[in-house]
Amino acid sequence: MQIQFDKFNALTMGDKDFGQELAAAYVEQFEEYITELEECFKTVDAERISFLNHKIKSVIVTLQMDETRQKQLQLAKATQENQETKRIELLKILQEDSQKAIDALKAYAQSLSV
Repeated sequence: MQIQFDKFNALTMGDKDFGQELAAAYVEQFEEYITELEECFKTVDAERISFLNHKIKSVIVTLQMDETRQKQLQLAKATQENQETKRIELLKILQEDSQKAIDALKAYAQSLSV
């Protein structure tokens, strides 16, 4: 999973304070996403998966996390098709990707404060 900050930087237009605020907001969104994905281990709900994917989509697109976006689409399909093993595997991957994004965003925000 790769994170690119090109679009993020374009969005913040070099404003370090805004970059730190936006990174903090993205961290919060990813933390919520991880928590909400945890609930998806317990219940099979294609609509909820679609809602969660849509909710975090703009952050994933801004950070150019293309592989993660593909995993989200695969998760939606696996959920709809009742592919339980695949669904669980993808939920775990998305949680891991989200944690990596949190770590990268925190490090990036820290680099802006130097």
